[in-house]
Amino acid sequence: MHGKGKLFFRNNLMYEGEFDKGNFVENGKIIKLNGKYYIGQFKGIKIEGKGILFNKDNTVNYEGEFLNNKKHGFGKLYAENGYYYEGEFKDDLEDGKGKIFDKNGKMVFEGLFKEGLKEGKGIYDDGNIRIEGMYQKGKLNEKGIFTSKNGEKYEGEFVNGLKEGHGKFTSKNESYEGTFKDNKKNGFGILYLNDKDKKLTYEGNFLDDKFDGEGELIIEGMAYIKGQFKNGKIHGAAEVYDKDYHLKYDNEKQIYEDDTFYIGQFRKGKRNGNGILYNKDNEIIYEGEYVDDKMEGDGLMYFDDRELYYKGQFKDNKFNGEGQLYLTKEDYKIFDGNFVDDKMQGEGIIFYRDGTVKIITFEEGKEVGEAITYIRANGAFDFFESVGNAILENCSIF
Repeated sequence: MHGKGKLFFRNNLMYEGEFDKGNFVENGKIIKLNGKYYIGQFKGIKIEGKGILFNKDNTVNYEGEFLNNKKHGFGKLYAENGYYYEGEFKDDLEDGKGKIFDKNGKMVFEGLFKEGLKEGKGIYDDGNIRIEGMYQKGKLNEKGIFTSKNGEKYEGEFVNGLKEGHGKFTSKNESYEGTFKDNKKNGFGILYLNDKDKKLTYEGNFLDDKFDGEGELIIEGMAYIKGQFKNGKIHGAAEVYDKDYHLKYDNEKQIYEDDTFYIGQFRKGKRNGNGILYNKDNEIIYEGEYVDDKMEGDGLMYFDDRELYYKGQFKDNKFNGEGQLYLTKEDYKIFDGNFVDDKMQGEGIIFYRDGTVKIITFEEGKEVGEAITYIRANGAFDFFESVGNAILENCSIF
């Protein structure tokens, strides 16, 4: 073949241009039937040397060197988003030294490539973040340095592009050095936090960026806490000191400003489960169940003068549900019935010392309707009338 002509191939390719003794001539055109085409140098009937590969809309896909029909040597490869790679190629893929530029022509990455992926030392910098480190199969691995325009910096280990292993992270308000996993604080570390609301230091274990496990927390000007944490809050055994390092909690003991104290179970930093609340004289005020720092469930509570106590159900720190009232010294039951928000409600039974029993209906703590009285002996003493009407006064301890 000699002169101008067209040659069709079985793989949907066509050559159009000059022939010289059957060979393609420089500046001939290889056209693929899907619209892409090549213009450049040839060797025999193969693409080899310098040339340009075009997309079907006539935009450049690749410009550079070829060998044996493949991108090979130095060249530029353009992406649809306007970014482009400039560097070395091997067997149609980015391989060797290379650079990546954004659509404005600003270099955003410089480093090494292998089989189309970043491999080895590289630097990424788009003006907002900068990452310098070692890449494996396109992702940051081993040690690296990350910095951002807003002042964040991480220096440490990476696994598959995520912070993992030992590292140090700093920002305008935070400094952390310790163990990471999946881009979060996981494992042992030391955290310093300084913002407009509070300053704190935590040394201990983390789980997914939150205090979890054994640790020590210092809240400047407020408290020092040593013990167990879960989901960022005190959970279980802990020692808590005030700003002057005076003990407030001891293990599962919590001391309040009025010198009352609690011993019992905690969850998420609050009283949850069973516990006992004491006054400053170590006398029980309340013993029973708590939900989120409130008396809720079954419990027993003594009144301020300790002449009476209530045993029954609580909700929102108040008598709610079935309950009984007892004389403390004699452990004698004087009332059995229902309560709503600290007041007797519905049918209740009053018990007298002489054995007399009176069934009364209550509405918001007051008697309504006629009472039914069962007399077992003469000379009934209405203890409830003289003492019981005031039993619910001053019962709140919060």
